Amino acid sequence: MKKLLLLLWMFFIGIMVHAQSVVQITSGTAGAPAYNAGPIYRSSASSAYDVGRYSYLYTQSELAAAGINNGDIITDLGWVKNNNATTTGGGIFRIYMKNSTAISYANATETWANLNAGTTMVYQNLSQTIPATQAPNYIVFTLSSGFVYTGGSLEVSIEWDINQVTGNPSTAAFDWLWSTVANSIYGTGQTALSGAGTLSSTTNSISTIDDRRPFLQISYTPGIPCSGTPTAGTAAVTARNCAKRAFNIVCNR
Repeated sequence: MKKLLLLLWMFFIGIMVHAQSVVQITSGTAGAPAYNAGPIYRSSASSAYDVGRYSYLYTQSELAAAGINNGDIITDLGWVKNNNATTTGGGIFRIYMKNSTAISYANATETWANLNAGTTMVYQNLSQTIPATQAPNYIVFTLSSGFVYTGGSLEVSIEWDINQVTGNPSTAAFDWLWSTVANSIYGTGQTALSGAGTLSSTTNSISTIDDRRPFLQISYTPGIPCSGTPTAGTAAVTARNCAKRAFNIVCNR
């Protein structure tokens, strides 16, 4: 009985240690809510610019200040609108992530191919609707599998295409909360995905995005940084493992 209680105690301690944390990254000076810098570009209900691609850079110091450390496992990402505008149908929505050594997005332009190289697609919905959810509540996207942060910078890239919806794709503009952060964004808004191969650090092809980056919410569970070489071991169990019979497990490390 004492052994069972000890095991249960260790189990619950493990749950508490690995409890999920939720943080927001809102570095910089907040600006008036706007549609320019994404993550999903909608400037009006009837806008023909149905495609957007954006990439955002988050430095190690920003992540550390938010409590995210090497080895932590990111499970959800979220962004926040300031209005209750919605889509009228589903669009194609993808999120890509990668650990990075980049410290700034200082080029005037960058290709989507370069930005997407080495990324992992962590979320895909081919009929994504955007709800009326608005500040202070974030619209949360649960990743298909946990993304392990390995230290350094983090790059998050967004791809959106709602051309498959006829008529007005949204009820109004999507006014996202954002802040001024130098050299942390590339983006473009287009009428078709074929025209979104090159992203700019200053304009989405329609309006300014210079040094603008939307607020980001990250849900994560603490992990253990990978280092060194695992030590091999042997697990042995006695033969007396019939029902209602005690058994022992011995771990040799």
